[in-house]
Amino acid sequence: MIERATEVLAVDEPVVGWASGPLGAVQAADREIGRQTALRARAIAAFAASRPASADRQPGEAGAMAAERWASRAEVLRPVSEWATSELAIALNVTTQRAEEELVRSLTLVGRLPRVLAALQSGVLHVGHLCACSSTSRRSRRTRCAPASRASCWAGWRPGR
Repeated sequence: MIERATEVLAVDEPVVGWASGPLGAVQAADREIGRQTALRARAIAAFAASRPASADRQPGEAGAMAAERWASRAEVLRPVSEWATSELAIALNVTTQRAEEELVRSLTLVGRLPRVLAALQSGVLHVGHLCACSSTSRRSRRTRCAPASRASCWAGWRPGR
């Protein structure tokens, strides 16, 4: 698996060109949603970085995360405090499962897929592209497709292919 994809992408216009009128507004909205999604991912990753796991109680201490739960966490979450998920869930008013998914996605994009994040922020990709490697959301939930496998799928991505 490729761990990091760091080549910077050039911003191109869509293959079909820029539309005018309502369709142009849709294109502009998609680019803005992508930009905001990238900024959100960077902010979530920065939040996670501000909550190091080293500050948590150590395994075996009273109140520490159970060893089984710790072992089941995504690899990208290992350096992050066990409490970051709960903090994010409260801040976003979402379930802890959803908050953990957001943490994993954001940390994967920022840490392992900066080219994809840059393409999302610049409008080369839209939010729908982030799910392309996991087939469908239903399938990824059913198979528990690991974010690392999606990361390896995106690692060789190039615009215009």
